[in-house]
Amino acid sequence: MIHRSLILAAICMAASSVMAQVPPDIAAKNKEIGKKVDTVASAAIYGPLQKHEPYGVAGLQISRDIAYGPGAMEKLDLFTRGSAPGQALRPVLILVHGGGFVGGDKSPVTNGVRSPFYDNIMLWAVDHGMVGVNINYEVAPKATYPAVQKSLAAVVAWARTNALMHGGDPNRIFLMGHSAGASHVAAYLATPEFHPAGGVGVKGAILSSGALDAGISPNNPYFVPADRYGKLDFVPGLMASKLPLLVFYAEFDPDFASLSAQRFAKESVKAPVKPRILLNKDHGHMSESYSIGTADQSVSGPIEQFVKENR
Repeated sequence: MIHRSLILAAICMAASSVMAQVPPDIAAKNKEIGKKVDTVASAAIYGPLQKHEPYGVAGLQISRDIAYGPGAMEKLDLFTRGSAPGQALRPVLILVHGGGFVGGDKSPVTNGVRSPFYDNIMLWAVDHGMVGVNINYEVAPKATYPAVQKSLAAVVAWARTNALMHGGDPNRIFLMGHSAGASHVAAYLATPEFHPAGGVGVKGAILSSGALDAGISPNNPYFVPADRYGKLDFVPGLMASKLPLLVFYAEFDPDFASLSAQRFAKESVKAPVKPRILLNKDHGHMSESYSIGTADQSVSGPIEQFVKENR
């Protein structure tokens, strides 16, 4: 086991490390959940703090289930706000949800009631001068590597083609993935065969609590067959991409996420473009994403700063 002091030293060396803060009452609740991936308990904390439909946000425009590719699951929700003549183009934030490679949804509806997650990230993006794109994709076991990476190539192409008509900047597209979504984004970024001509197709990426190599999650149902794909390592490709990266993980993350981020922090010291590594103190695996759009800005603040810095 790597000593904690060495891990923190490596994170600081990896450039621009920030130790985030969470309001004390929420921090106590996150600590009680601990390292469990508990969507219900985390939603109970942050759900009451989020907007719920109808959102009633002035100028907000939401278009749901737009096809970005031919697959049945290749649909996106688009969040925009009306643009005035002469207004600067806005960065585009593409969100790739998690779900253990076998589940998850961009905006689940239960008994006619829409969850506030992950609309919360889209509403926050629009409120902070971005265009929000929230995608679904086919999951395992129906989809196996590299099906989702081809979907990411398709949605990047869609955004590059359609950004302008929605006030977005096709040259400032950011991919954000959480958990399995972060693994999918890492695999896409690290593998040039999925990229459009001339480069990776995006300005930067945010990787939240995901495994950055296929083998860190035992019996992974997506990277199969294991003897061919189970040992894929995306860290060298991420560093070779020279893409600005914000990589973060939670204090109470499961080991697969924290160990992967800590390893990346150590190895990225050698990267030509130093990533920003963020340890989200007092957060759990789900609370990172669920906190975005609330007064708890421990996660959203660094994301906003990262997007602003990469113009």
